Parts: sequence; C-alpha cells; structure tokens
Amino acid sequence: MNKERGIICLYKGLKKDNPTSVILIEQGEEGKSLAMFEDPAVKPLIEGAGQIYDSTAISSYF
Repeated sequence: MNKERGIICLYKGLKKDNPTSVILIEQGEEGKSLAMFEDPAVKPLIEGAGQIYDSTAISSYF
C-alpha cells in the first residue's frame, strides 16, 4: 500500500520504554502518509494488521 503511494519506510521499531508501542518513520511527499491514514477504506486494513487505529499519533517533520 505504501509503495504504490510513494511512501518509503525508513525505520520501524518498538519504543524502548513501552514495547506495546511502535514507532514508524516514513518518507514521502508532503501529506501523503496522513492522507492515506485518513482514508476510510484504509482503516480496516490497518486494524486487520493488528494496529489500534484510534490510538495512533502522527507527527510530520519537514
């Protein structure tokens, strides 16, 4: 899903102080990751992979 949108995963790992929390660092065109995450059709795919959709926090850095 990310590949077809031009989003590259640079890092994926567990938080040191909370192994139930994951950190992803992705690179892509401005707004692409957020737009994908907010697409209602993507929510079931995200949850199907075991992620708790409503607990997700997104930050952007430019």
